[in-house]
Amino acid sequence: FYCNDNQLLRINVTANTALQEFDISNNLLSVLNISNNLSLEYLDVSNNADLTMVDISANKALCTLYAENLPITEINLSENSSLEYLSLMNNANLTSVTGIPSSIKGIVYRKKASSTNGLMISLVGTYNSWDQVKTWCSEYGEGWYLPDNDELKYIASNRDAINKVLSILGGNTMGNGTYWSSDRNTNNRPYYYDFSSYKYGTSGYIDFRSARAIRSF
Repeated sequence: FYCNDNQLLRINVTANTALQEFDISNNLLSVLNISNNLSLEYLDVSNNADLTMVDISANKALCTLYAENLPITEINLSENSSLEYLSLMNNANLTSVTGIPSSIKGIVYRKKASSTNGLMISLVGTYNSWDQVKTWCSEYGEGWYLPDNDELKYIASNRDAINKVLSILGGNTMGNGTYWSSDRNTNNRPYYYDFSSYKYGTSGYIDFRSARAIRSF
């Protein structure tokens, strides 16, 4: 059920008990009741400037949650053990996320255009040689990999917003170091991206640098 971008002030879906996907983003909601929607697996409530509470305690089947750019101060995930894809970007007042399920291994930091899918970044990072960080990324979990040059540039440009969510979730934030890329130049030397100077460089395989894993879904 997609009713995003409609300037809605209210919506009633209490009778839609079989609802599995619900996109109510970019509206004018102040209240949202989804306590009857027990089959809900995908929810996007982003960009509702007056929505101060997102109660998903009844939505135990929820797998994907986009809750971006909201006035919320806290969110409780203790009943959402199936939650795997979580975006809490650009919530200026958010200070607390409780009950974080073990299924959360990263945060969604980028939503793909005209899609319910996006890109995740790992809660933690590593520091090692190029070959070792590639192995670490693949062993972080199914589908995780080392980002390429373009994705590293995007991550660096949005680092403050990403770091805020990582910190709230108890993850490791990203500093001003150099981060390995999966790309290599014509001489087969791997690239890295400097998060201080915002410039690319190349390096030997055995040099130690920071790394993050990402996952597309």
